[in-house]
Amino acid sequence: MAIDTTIPNHWRVTHAKDIVPHVPIPWQGFYHVATEVWYPSQDYVPEQYTICDGSGEDPTCSDSVLDTSVDDHLTYIGIPLGSDAC
Repeated sequence: MAIDTTIPNHWRVTHAKDIVPHVPIPWQGFYHVATEVWYPSQDYVPEQYTICDGSGEDPTCSDSVLDTSVDDHLTYIGIPLGSDAC
């Protein structure tokens, strides 16, 4: 990926059941940044995270979530996001 040569040390943070990391999907030609840092709890617990396998699609991290949530996209690391929180 182009980002690998532009920004050598990068990762993405995902939160609990956030729906956004599940779209778009690889068969549509989209690939996630390889290193995912997943906070599985809906409540932010700073020391409770997983550094995933570096594939971008680790089945034990956010890809393990089947019932996704828009609400989990609207709060990250304890910070409310979106139009009501801007």
